[in-house]
Amino acid sequence: MDKLRALSYFVSCAEEGSFAGAARRFDVSVPALDRLVEVAASVPGVHGARMTGGGFGGAVVVLADATAADGSRLWNPNKRAGKIAEPLASPANYFEVPFQAESGVAYHLWLRGKAANNYWGNDSVFVQFSGSVNASGAPVNRIGTTGAATVSIEEGTNAGLANWGWADDSNGGFAGAMYFATTGTHTLRIQVREDGLSLDQIVLSADKYAAVSPGATKNDKTILAR
Repeated sequence: MDKLRALSYFVSCAEEGSFAGAARRFDVSVPALDRLVEVAASVPGVHGARMTGGGFGGAVVVLADATAADGSRLWNPNKRAGKIAEPLASPANYFEVPFQAESGVAYHLWLRGKAANNYWGNDSVFVQFSGSVNASGAPVNRIGTTGAATVSIEEGTNAGLANWGWADDSNGGFAGAMYFATTGTHTLRIQVREDGLSLDQIVLSADKYAAVSPGATKNDKTILAR
């Protein structure tokens, strides 16, 4: 699979055209809450409405953003929480995305993100998978473990941040390939490492972007087709 931009509930909001539609798809809301969101969103000057919690790990916020893919971005509010030092087997804050992968095929992971205030303390996440293995076939970066790929949007120490940028899981270098033990449906989990980060695109590429980034590390304007 070359492109993976389905950011779970985030993308469902875009595809369904509303909070309520996405909530119905994932069975995480009730009619009364759907109605409250619709009423709030219809008020002039209101640019968005949200639900927190609701069956996902923690809270996510979908914001309208003309610079983001599909005009929306997934945002983890910046509460100035401390950096989480290590990935967690059972994190409090995360989202998951299903995707298709082939056994034995080398994939490269890319995220496009934007750090609040272009601050390096707001720019990273942990990424885990179901069924992921290394080149030798040993389990690695698995959901439910304390292993993960760490993605920081800043491309290396003191490289700086500027609005949207693409990054893989090698800070200041080029990350190695990812593999999967079986062919079929897998799950990607992104858990919080630092708050204040927005995401709008995920790419897991076995060809076009296996050896080159989809876009720039700073001030990126690349919006990939689905």
